[in-house]
Amino acid sequence: MKKISLKSRSYLGLLITLLALIAVMPFMEAGYRLLDNLIVSIFFLFFLISSLKTISTRGITPEKKYTKWLVWVVALIAFLSDITGSILHSLMRRGKGAGLTDLLFDLPTIISLFGYSLLILFLIFFIIKDLFSGQKVTADKIYGAAVSYLLLGVMWTCLYAAVFIINPDSIIKANGTPVDIFSEIQYFSFTTLCSLGYGDIIPNNKLTMVLSNLEVIVGSLYLAILVARLVGLYTAQASREKFNVALRELEKASAETREEFETIEKELHKK
Repeated sequence: MKKISLKSRSYLGLLITLLALIAVMPFMEAGYRLLDNLIVSIFFLFFLISSLKTISTRGITPEKKYTKWLVWVVALIAFLSDITGSILHSLMRRGKGAGLTDLLFDLPTIISLFGYSLLILFLIFFIIKDLFSGQKVTADKIYGAAVSYLLLGVMWTCLYAAVFIINPDSIIKANGTPVDIFSEIQYFSFTTLCSLGYGDIIPNNKLTMVLSNLEVIVGSLYLAILVARLVGLYTAQASREKFNVALRELEKASAETREEFETIEKELHKK
């Protein structure tokens, strides 16, 4: 039985984990219960660590040690800030933090969201770098393309959420009321990334308008450029395989012709 290496199945595992994270998060409704927040935070941290381990197995991590340490420091700060923000919001809902300002409650969560955005951007950069390396299209590269595309939606979800915390009126529903749960921000991010534009949730200030425009542009360019790259690689790969098959057939025919000439030459020498 052929052994499947870690490298050959790495992106498939990430894709399954990421799809599970996106599907489960709306049902957890982060921000309402401390336990839900902790579960989502730990699950998301597990995904980020798995992603970092995956790209390290593929040999595409930064060569400089301080860059690697910086990534892990950002991940630790983001996770601790996320946990701190969840605890502070839990205390606020119980009325135990009445003397604290809203900014103090929201600051750890904002820091964690920007930290997660930086980590996701790091992952997207190195996954795309891996996708554009080499001259062969494999199933794992297709999984990697799907992972990086979904990560774009998750990254913009974090950015929208940070802006929403700073200004709750930055993203509103069509009836004019602000969104009130995290899953609605996630829904808005992915519909914007896919250029669906249902119009049920809309940006309501300049910053979210700029972010939504950038998300549509990046999402469209990503699909256009990546699909062109993969199709180009597949076409070149198919052409090389056809050329190699034709070359082997030519070599085989040449060897058979050579043998026939040698046979004829031997018979002529006998005469």
